[in-house]
Amino acid sequence: MTDDDRGPFAGPWERYSENPILAGTGKKGDFDSTFVQHACPMIIDGQWVLYYTGNDGNENVHPGKRYRQGLALRKKE
Repeated sequence: MTDDDRGPFAGPWERYSENPILAGTGKKGDFDSTFVQHACPMIIDGQWVLYYTGNDGNENVHPGKRYRQGLALRKKE
């Protein structure tokens, strides 16, 4: 596979100075209150789409119920 085969996300990448672009909300009860991870950014129809996994930090439930999928959207500038 060549760089050209990898599409527009092939890079080169630069570290964003205002990281993190997405973080846990810190609000008790939110599915992504503790942290977010495994982000997958895409541009679909001129809009940034970011799928991610969120965690609410609740240690008293089965791990499969602690992690949920999230979606963040932003129009491309």
